[in-house]
Amino acid sequence: MTPFKDRGHLLRKQRAHNAALSRARVIMENTFGLLKGRWSILNYVNTYSVKKAATIIVACCILHNICLLNLDFFEPHEIYDGPRNQEYLEERGERNGIEKRSAICNTF
Repeated sequence: MTPFKDRGHLLRKQRAHNAALSRARVIMENTFGLLKGRWSILNYVNTYSVKKAATIIVACCILHNICLLNLDFFEPHEIYDGPRNQEYLEERGERNGIEKRSAICNTF
């Protein structure tokens, strides 16, 4: 999801939306880093097949949870560190995404 661009004129709820989005992104990046450390297949997932990628990710999450239930804790030696401060661009043709983001923002 694309955050609102901050050109110094964001509304309070838009700033709150961006902050919540940023917190969620950090959690997701850390989660994928942990999963990629335990299940190396995630480093090679074909993102062109969304259905297959989702199936592999869900399977890795289930296996990870089974490991935790069996007290098989993973100590990652190398956590995936994806981009954290990447600039997200709003493309003009993405009206549907912009409308969805605005609807989510209005819940703040």
